[in-house]
Amino acid sequence: MGSRRWGFLLCFLALAASCKVFGLAESVGSAGTNAKAVHQLGEKGDGVNVGILTQDNLYDQHWAFFDKDANGNNTGSTHAFNLDFSGHGIDKWIHDTWMGGIIASRGSVSHPNDIGVAPGCDVYCARVINDACQISTTWIENALDDLTNNKGCRVISIGFALIPAQVPPDGQSKWTLLADYYAEEKNVVFVLGSGNSGNDIAVFGDMYNGIVVGGLAVSESNFYDRVGS
Repeated sequence: MGSRRWGFLLCFLALAASCKVFGLAESVGSAGTNAKAVHQLGEKGDGVNVGILTQDNLYDQHWAFFDKDANGNNTGSTHAFNLDFSGHGIDKWIHDTWMGGIIASRGSVSHPNDIGVAPGCDVYCARVINDACQISTTWIENALDDLTNNKGCRVISIGFALIPAQVPPDGQSKWTLLADYYAEEKNVVFVLGSGNSGNDIAVFGDMYNGIVVGGLAVSESNFYDRVGS
């Protein structure tokens, strides 16, 4: 796979949240992900598989995950797929649908410009936290094995964090070292949450071999949309 295509997929956090595509519009430049600029080069993640490790699953039949005809109507089959490694089954939820849409949305009739950073990719959403909010390194390992060995994912986003009160974010926990192992041995690019508005970085944001991103907690209307990435 060309290095330019892989470089494109590092642009994960551009947010396509309105018809103005604020996140993509603001992504161009030295301080942005340049996702829109890469789109203009014709690179949109076609043929790339992206994995997400999540607490729940996404709505795989959401219009955002279907190809579109000339009129913006859905065609073909969904490009989003759900997996469960928690033992408690598929559980669809909005947060993980948002994550999938940021990555792979293909727009709609009413929102044709609401596209993701990689609107040509397939996204695999792997649940690794059960109904009791329990998590296991075995579940994560099983998910990473399936995503990398069977689904061909070389870009993986971890959609949750372990707060410092649970696990010290010192880069040495079994959780972080497990992800670092897959980054090194499987040539996986990880995109990780830093802990959002917390005062301290959180696991998995302490990985050595990952791209760490953060959210914004602000009250100004549309501020997050405009900042995007």
